[in-house]
Amino acid sequence: MLEYALIDYDPVTDGDEADWARTLDAHGWRTWHDTGVWVTVNGRRVRRWSVRRRSARGRAT
Repeated sequence: MLEYALIDYDPVTDGDEADWARTLDAHGWRTWHDTGVWVTVNGRRVRRWSVRRRSARGRAT
């Protein structure tokens, strides 16, 4: 089973985007669209990514 999320990259609080992406990767998250989309949230420009990872819950048997 896959778990999906929208995760925002904020260059002001998250620092370098490549380092931020490596941190997500270390937690099992993978982007599944080629690019993130720049949006404004509460007056801040962030890059919104759609990500997914294998669920720790697994399947019910």
